Amino acid sequence: MERHAPWRKIVVTNLGVEEDSWIMGWNSPSTYQLFGDAFISISQFSNCILDGHHSRPATPITTPWLPPLVGRLKLNLDDSSLGNLGPAGNGGVFLNADDQIVLAYAGPLGTDDSTLAEVNGVLQGMRIFHTHLVGELKVEGDSKNVIGWCRQTSAPPWRFVYLFRDIFSLSTSCVHEWSCIPRVANSIADFLAKEGVHLIDLSKGSKLLMSAMGTLPSLEILAREPEGFSIWSGPPFQNGQPSVKKERVSCTSAKYCENGSRLLVMKNDSTISIYDSHNSAEIKSFEIPSVQATTLSPLGTYLLTFQKASTPQEKNITLWNVLSGTAVYQQFQKNMTKTTWPSIQFSSDEAVACRLATNEIQFFDAADFSKGVIYKLRVPGVAAIELSKSPGSHVAAFVAESKGIPASVQIFSSAKELQAQPLARRSFFRCSTVQLHWNLGASGLLSVAQSDVDKTNQSYYGESKLNYLTTDGTHEGLVPLRKDGPIHDVQWSSSGSEFAVVYGFMPAKATVFDKKCNPLLELGTGPYNTVRWNPKGKFLCLAGFGNLPGDMAFWDYSEKKLLGTTKAECSVTSEWSPNGLYFMTATTAPRLQVDNGIKIFHYNGSLYFKKMFNKLYQADWKPAASEIFGDINELIKAVGTLKIEDSKQVQGSKPSQASMKTASTPVQKPSAYRPPHVKQAVSVQQELLGGSGASEEMSKNALRNKKRREKQKEKKAADAAAAPDMFPTNSSTFSKDLTEYYYIDTAEVADKAIPSALKTRC
Repeated sequence: MERHAPWRKIVVTNLGVEEDSWIMGWNSPSTYQLFGDAFISISQFSNCILDGHHSRPATPITTPWLPPLVGRLKLNLDDSSLGNLGPAGNGGVFLNADDQIVLAYAGPLGTDDSTLAEVNGVLQGMRIFHTHLVGELKVEGDSKNVIGWCRQTSAPPWRFVYLFRDIFSLSTSCVHEWSCIPRVANSIADFLAKEGVHLIDLSKGSKLLMSAMGTLPSLEILAREPEGFSIWSGPPFQNGQPSVKKERVSCTSAKYCENGSRLLVMKNDSTISIYDSHNSAEIKSFEIPSVQATTLSPLGTYLLTFQKASTPQEKNITLWNVLSGTAVYQQFQKNMTKTTWPSIQFSSDEAVACRLATNEIQFFDAADFSKGVIYKLRVPGVAAIELSKSPGSHVAAFVAESKGIPASVQIFSSAKELQAQPLARRSFFRCSTVQLHWNLGASGLLSVAQSDVDKTNQSYYGESKLNYLTTDGTHEGLVPLRKDGPIHDVQWSSSGSEFAVVYGFMPAKATVFDKKCNPLLELGTGPYNTVRWNPKGKFLCLAGFGNLPGDMAFWDYSEKKLLGTTKAECSVTSEWSPNGLYFMTATTAPRLQVDNGIKIFHYNGSLYFKKMFNKLYQADWKPAASEIFGDINELIKAVGTLKIEDSKQVQGSKPSQASMKTASTPVQKPSAYRPPHVKQAVSVQQELLGGSGASEEMSKNALRNKKRREKQKEKKAADAAAAPDMFPTNSSTFSKDLTEYYYIDTAEVADKAIPSALKTRC
């Protein structure tokens, strides 16, 4: 090997994700990697590093280094830049309580100034942790300003706010301490960061024989059949089919916690198992007789169970610590309904916990449930509550209508000292139930008020109204909708700055509003009752499921344009993948006993994958923080440019006024006589579904044109299937993502790769 070979600046890689990817397998020092035109072993990588450009002797560390607590990890991270605005890189090392290296990494950050590189380095460290590791984490760095911003003891500059939003979203579930340390105690991270700077040269002219998607965080799908659940790899699939990551396990139900770190499995009516979703290993098993409802807390720390009580003295609500298996809190509850379950609500970071009780809301110390209820908020007549998720700073309470007093939705602070008066309140008559939807940031609340009876006699199913309240009290009122009828669905975008509503009598109307209830985008009308934002907030899907025919329309909200339309008939569930690129629908039992299966669509509506089952009970994506997948535009480039069907039709109309109705049929010859009542039935169907009624006999020319269009579509599909590999091979496409990072994951390799002088701690 020549001294000046182009790969001499690479740290080393020994972290595996998939076979044939550019990252090698776990604990496999005999594995070889195809890089350039030669196979390079790990030992050769190490020799390259030690023979590299770091000729200056390292300074021994004289500052004491303290290991993390048992069961926790410590991340030391740093950045490096050549000039205040120049090539930058970052690096970090994860160590356990025995001072052993669990994982080390180094990679480029592009062109950054020193402070921006430091902030980007923290964000990359969080992404790498969520991609490859689990547990609790202590983070150490030598930048006093950045660590202070992470601690939230001071506010970051405005130009870093968008980065810290992602940092806080990823760190709240795992980081228990941020610590600023002297630079001499951070020498390993400093060494790796300097290596990361020089790795920038790797993206210029080097021949990388790798799959660009091989290093991105992988998606997973949970499918539950009568025999039990199994876990598959998510798209993109190798050879067009998913691989099985966990073989079938017998169960009656399965559900991930909110952040996807743990999986709750009901094996029978008394056996509950908790799995670590990172390695599919069983963490704990509980034997709880006659359990009727179960759920995990957002981070998987606690298991909440409900059993039917035989006597009022029996405490049938139990909160269990998953790791220890001990009961940390118990309470009696007479009945359990959808409104009152889960009986204990948590914020997404598990920092706040509360429960609904008679005429009051009870709050707990989420870190120590042995203290019991620490304070109570008196709300007479409260019937339902909703704690804001991120952050858990506010709680919404619904008080039902009683004795001529109107129903109301009220917002309170979660802090005891600020609970004297509600921060916002909205009262209304004719309301029996509500749906409460908090936005990200807990600054706004959408309330769908539903009554069982429509006194205007326009609907058999009652009436509904959409109200909007803000925590600062600037808005308390109805959302100004432009069509009469029910509220079918409403959802906030991931930014928390806008929300989409599907409303009105069929064909329903869809509109996107900002936080001041000003309309931003009209999505047209059609047979829709469902709206789904993707986790990145860029795409959204309008759909008509349930008793509607399954029409779907995919929109690019950023570009304000329709991408494509398709159908998924008889769908029971639907959701975007965590990376925001795929949309999965499922037809499941017991809602439907036939035609069970799943369909996965690209973000533009084109069908990517379809699989049928004799009987399917459940199909879910494994939850994951969308921030770990990087920028959505870079992900789109990674999977290639996909053709948008019917693009000519979309370009011919204004996006803000695009109608979802099907194209009118060509002029036809006179047909046989039909009675007036038949014609009226067809017109009613057109009005309800927004499309054509019963199919009529087509003219010969129309039939010929239809066949020609179908052949053209088949030819396009065949050409697309025969197209070259969609994955780019230039790693610069993934700037500031995880594809350019090089890893060490064994102490043996780390000892060779990192100079021993840097590891002296005394």
